[in-house]
Order: sequence, then C-alpha cells, then structure tokens
Amino acid sequence: MKTYTPDELQQILTAHVAWLKYEVNGSRANLSGADLSEAIMPGGYTFEVYKSEVVPALLTAGGKTLEEVVGASWECHEWTNCPMAIAFDVHDLSDIPPLHREQASLFVQLFDAELIPNPLAGNVPERTETCGD
Repeated sequence: MKTYTPDELQQILTAHVAWLKYEVNGSRANLSGADLSEAIMPGGYTFEVYKSEVVPALLTAGGKTLEEVVGASWECHEWTNCPMAIAFDVHDLSDIPPLHREQASLFVQLFDAELIPNPLAGNVPERTETCGD
C-alpha cells in the first residue's frame, strides 16, 4: 500500500477537484490501494474518524436516513445515483448547500477511488465505473 503525506494528499485532491470542474490543470485522483488510515484529512481529523463520523453525518445532512442514501446509491456508476446526489437530492456538486459542499467534494473524490467503505456493510464496494464523472 502506498502512503501519502498530508501535503501530497491535499495536492492530489486539489487536482481532482479541478478535474471534476473540467479545468485544464486538473487530473483524476487515483488513490486505489492507498493506505490512508493514518492520514490527516482536511479539517484536521484522521481518515478513520472521517469514515466513522464525518461520512455518516454527511450522508444524512440532507435529511434522509443512512439507509435511504446507502441503499439507493452505494454502487454508484454516475452522478445521478452518486451518494451525494441522493443525500442532497441535487444534480451537481454546486447545488449542494455551501456548508456541506467542500465535504461533499472530498467524499466524491474518495468514493471514486473506492476508499470509503459502505457505512452499513463495512466493506468497500466494487464498482466498474465512478461517481461524479
């Protein structure tokens, strides 16, 4: 497994945000197989805290239950069934309320890289395509 420093991770995620916005300097993040267990996430918490506390809170921030969001969207293949689209009932990241937009963007990046386990099943879903394309 590859490990990343906080600066390296931030650079990768920044480039991925640019890629999601179709910016010239953007590049798709490929964190498959990355060991982020000790990584400090934007916000100052560990990846483990991110998965156990931030992800469930974000998935339910739009007023739906975790079961509604995860059950409808975890095997995401496109934005229309991405967990963030389902959680906030939106058509684009820019439609997510500003308070949650940055976390939603980070979620999409990590979800695309298959690094976020299903919070109900505790495993990383296998997908053939990615969310947010």
